[in-house]
Amino acid sequence: MSHLRNLLVTLLGWINFLIVFVLLFIVLWQVFSRYVLNDPSTVSEELARILLMCLGPLGAAYALAFKEHMAIDLLSHKVSESKRKIIQTAISIFCGLFSVILLKGGIEIVQSALTMKQKTAALGLPMGYIYLAVPIGAAFMLIFLIIDTISGEEVNHG
Repeated sequence: MSHLRNLLVTLLGWINFLIVFVLLFIVLWQVFSRYVLNDPSTVSEELARILLMCLGPLGAAYALAFKEHMAIDLLSHKVSESKRKIIQTAISIFCGLFSVILLKGGIEIVQSALTMKQKTAALGLPMGYIYLAVPIGAAFMLIFLIIDTISGEEVNHG
């Protein structure tokens, strides 16, 4: 299980790295074309927006893999170890429920966008493919939570 988890974390890390790397160059090109060439690139603006939309859920899944997701841990520092484990378990359950909701809602929005044949303005890409980042990110989150639960890995939120 830990080999699969490490493989998925590495894959997700590289995907996020590539998105940020490409995003950097797209934004640099956008600034150059707007201020130096006086001809702003609409394609690069839309592509940057799409990549940012993908980075959100995939970055959230990557953060969850390292237990770096948002959690208010003020209470857990003031209670005993046994109560801290209960709080950490509750946080994991809420993360799991949130991931299931994201997965279900993400699949529905992908299907809806593909059915309605929504396309992006400048590139003409089907919006359903862009929205795929939400259920994919949610699936990664669920996989990490399931693997960590099965393997009994110590959950350290915060």
